[in-house]
Amino acid sequence: MPTVEGVQNFLIELGDMVGKEIAGYHMALNGKSDVWYTFIGNYKNNTETKSSASLGFEMRKDLFGKIEPIIDFHLHPSSSRYSESDRLRPSSADLNKRDDTMKYFPVVKQYIILTKGFEPVDYTKYR
Repeated sequence: MPTVEGVQNFLIELGDMVGKEIAGYHMALNGKSDVWYTFIGNYKNNTETKSSASLGFEMRKDLFGKIEPIIDFHLHPSSSRYSESDRLRPSSADLNKRDDTMKYFPVVKQYIILTKGFEPVDYTKYR
């Protein structure tokens, strides 16, 4: 069975290969805290600085009501034109999306950025 770290490493490599941000959610069984499933959003229309992951339209229908998002993640590809320091901190768009998600999905407890060569950047409490 894949590990969370293994999935994250795969996504980092994929995002760098396609030159796009990729976003998704690590999910847990309702009321639990261990990652049980990872939802990866469609990245066809993403760019190197913008991604989306829509749980309502893209997620497996058989999982509705059984799992909930606990970690919101997205990738800052190292293949982008942005500096390392920019890839290691959330953009204003990242912070706005986080704040909106906190309002509508309070079950999401952590927000992370994935980028090659670094541990996940937790920006849950970043101001």
